[in-house]
Amino acid sequence: MHLDQQNAGERLKVITEQLAEEITARQYERQPDLEQRFGPSGRARTKQDSLYHLRYLAQSVALESPLLFINYIAWLKVLLAQYKITAEDLRINLDLMKEAISARVEQPERELILSYLEMGIYHTRGEGCLPSFLQPQKPYFQEADEYLQLLLDGERRKASEFVLGLYKDGIPIHDIYLHIFQETQYEIGRLWQMGRITVAQEHYCTACTQSIISQLYPQWIRAQNGKKRLVAVGVGEELHEIGLRMLADFFEMEGWNTFYLGSNMPVEGLIRHLKERRGCPRPEIGQSEHRCAVLFPFVRAN
Repeated sequence: MHLDQQNAGERLKVITEQLAEEITARQYERQPDLEQRFGPSGRARTKQDSLYHLRYLAQSVALESPLLFINYIAWLKVLLAQYKITAEDLRINLDLMKEAISARVEQPERELILSYLEMGIYHTRGEGCLPSFLQPQKPYFQEADEYLQLLLDGERRKASEFVLGLYKDGIPIHDIYLHIFQETQYEIGRLWQMGRITVAQEHYCTACTQSIISQLYPQWIRAQNGKKRLVAVGVGEELHEIGLRMLADFFEMEGWNTFYLGSNMPVEGLIRHLKERRGCPRPEIGQSEHRCAVLFPFVRAN
């Protein structure tokens, strides 16, 4: 990671609150109809949305990942449509963000941040299209579809019995994770994004899958004696854990000793944990050929 990009992202994080306030005020000046469209709570929600956009942008810059912000914008455009917020509303918000950042951030950080922002603005154009992740040509399509329906019907016990039955019938754990759990989680996120299920349903389905993953552990987990170790921790303020947990399990299946720390881990606590791990006094971040690796995955928002 280049220090200048990391510093640019961190500096942007510091002023996000001020920028969000300024962007909101300017957007309501430019679009006075927003008061009528969204009522008294509209300003607060616009500011909160602006904060989200700025934080994703800052994180994208700090991690040198334009794709992080681009994917966020593509996802966001579809989500906002469910709340009667148009692509034009979003473009105006991002244009105002560009103006505010230009006025408050000095070079060379300004040019770097704006280059990421421009990529996001470009992807507000065109119609958002979200085809189903469950496609007949994919492996285990019928099984994934049946599992999803059980979750959406609130049949947690039947869903658990169904997956355990698939394992007993010979479907490998890797395939269950990749073609059933992963695909249905993507689809659940899509359904929520399109406004077809509630956030409570989304949380319920995710919690059920996490529970079923735990039930599968006795079927495959074993003591690991290898030298390779993995510490898995969520990146930044990312709170979605299930993708990270599944990825750590894959390393465990391949003989690694894994330490899953979940999301929102304080940096100081992570460093202390790494230092305390015997046999890994000086971890090399993200390099699996060393005796210890640290994994910071990007997880699809859902």
